[in-house]
Amino acid sequence: MNFDKHCQEGNEFLHKLSAELQNEGDTDHAYRIVRSVFHTVRDIITRNESAHLVAQLPFVLKALYVEGWNFQSKSRVKTLEDFLLCLKSKDNEPAVRDFDIDEIAKELVKSVFKVLHDYVSTGEIVHVMDQLPKELAELCNPLTISK
Repeated sequence: MNFDKHCQEGNEFLHKLSAELQNEGDTDHAYRIVRSVFHTVRDIITRNESAHLVAQLPFVLKALYVEGWNFQSKSRVKTLEDFLLCLKSKDNEPAVRDFDIDEIAKELVKSVFKVLHDYVSTGEIVHVMDQLPKELAELCNPLTISK
């Protein structure tokens, strides 16, 4: 196993995301954002759909996705507002600040899905979006987000 290659892929993702967030080079911020988004998404979508998503992620992002996962926990998220509340609860104080303003939080989530589209097929992202609140799915639709 080539751990250096896997770390490089994870760092590449974080660098792309930090650039997309217009905060180039701040991979700590990018990490907090993607971690919170992943942990919120996995608590909403089915385990089967999570498995399909994880299968396409680079190795380090797979680990990030499943970190601390409680398979029994399912969030009852029906609206974009519910999603944003769940997102704010996923990490400590810095993440709460990251997602404090709803309009900024929406753009952060959209940025994660935009970069994720470089690693995951459009079809898989569409399947994930089918299980998320409609407003969020429309915001992060890979067919409307340019690569």
